[in-house]
Amino acid sequence: MLQSCPVYSTPPSANVAPRWSATTVNSLRVPSPFPALAGTETCLAASRSPMLREFTLQLLLSGHLMCMNIAAAGPWLCILCEWQEARGNQSAGQAGRHLALLACILLVVGTLPGLVLAWMLWDHGLSGALARVPSRFTFALWELLFSALLMGGHVAWWRRNPLPTRRQRRLRCLLPFLAGGNSLYHFPLLLVVLAQASRGQLQQTGILDPHFRELLLQGAVASRIGHFVLAAIAASGLAYAWCGLRCQPDPGARQLVTTGGRLALAATLLQVPVGTWVLFELPHSAWDRLTGSDLAGSLFLWISLLASVWLLHTLTALALGDTSRKTLYTAIWAMLIVIFLMTGALRRMSPPRVPIVTRQPCRERPFTEAPVTHTALYPASQLQRTVLSSPILSGVKA
Repeated sequence: MLQSCPVYSTPPSANVAPRWSATTVNSLRVPSPFPALAGTETCLAASRSPMLREFTLQLLLSGHLMCMNIAAAGPWLCILCEWQEARGNQSAGQAGRHLALLACILLVVGTLPGLVLAWMLWDHGLSGALARVPSRFTFALWELLFSALLMGGHVAWWRRNPLPTRRQRRLRCLLPFLAGGNSLYHFPLLLVVLAQASRGQLQQTGILDPHFRELLLQGAVASRIGHFVLAAIAASGLAYAWCGLRCQPDPGARQLVTTGGRLALAATLLQVPVGTWVLFELPHSAWDRLTGSDLAGSLFLWISLLASVWLLHTLTALALGDTSRKTLYTAIWAMLIVIFLMTGALRRMSPPRVPIVTRQPCRERPFTEAPVTHTALYPASQLQRTVLSSPILSGVKA
């Protein structure tokens, strides 16, 4: 009959020191406010590959900026259309209604990639940056809703009453004026501060709410705000020209396309000194990365400068009276490419942030091991006779 010979385990040792568990460290993250996006297949796949993730971020950021540029400065150009319509240009009124509706749609559409960007960048410095501006972030959400309501009210009023009285038109022009001013004042400043705070490029420490207006006096912040405002005017100028192209062959539509091209050309030319100001305000580490330390950043910068020359060429043709569909769409594609390349250079100004992980030691507990038993291959009596008959063991016994 076979019997089991127990082998006693080692005695319990003293409590071991706290150690890090890789599973625990990877599972503990800063809580994200976007649980609904947690199962997005594309973002999860992009997070596994750094190159694909960076390309996704760059594509989402360029689309977000293009939409928000038109949504921010487009309402101001609607005031120009209102003024031209009051002088008898019905094509301007039709183009203005198209532009007002386009700005409302892009405000909603541009918010979606912004939410995805916030979810993807939450553990890469964005959560800490938002913690430094708690009241400003909440205030910005209400300002976004306020701008959307003003723009929606302006579109509905204009479509319902295209030819109001002079007093009603002046009152109606206040809606896009307030919506555009609200967007261009609050959101560029907030986004620039968040970007610099997440990269550690601000001089102030701690909560930034008391010093928020003082940040406007810093060159690194003011230059980027000016860069965004000019980009918004340039993009809105092309949107104005596109809305004017939709009114052809109505009389006066050709002048709308030319005016939009001239606005875009003037804003793009002003981007040259403002862009130079932005480059001079960069820290030395960003200069090193854009001038050869980072190959991708250098390529994005120099190719975007070449694409800007192409954009200026097409905008010049548009401003001089070439109002063909081919020229306008070439200018639009050139601007999209420039924004995409400039966004890549902007992303490469600083090294990628390591995800913030909250590390906690494992709970202290004694080391225990379950007792292990081995089954003997022979019966107990035969094993005992074998051991006793061994000459070595019998000599030891003697």
